Amino acid sequence: MAEKAEHYWFEMLNIDKINLGTSKQQLVENGIYIKKYRITIPKELYEYE
Repeated sequence: MAEKAEHYWFEMLNIDKINLGTSKQQLVENGIYIKKYRITIPKELYEYE
């Protein structure tokens, strides 16, 4: 969400150095899967502007 909201500090993060583990995370059933972060989020959050 910080990336989507374009928070100024997000660009300072080195995503390649953040260990997300090897498993997929699922916050809700039937959500939207974000491959980059290996997480399933609610459709409403994905579509939120």
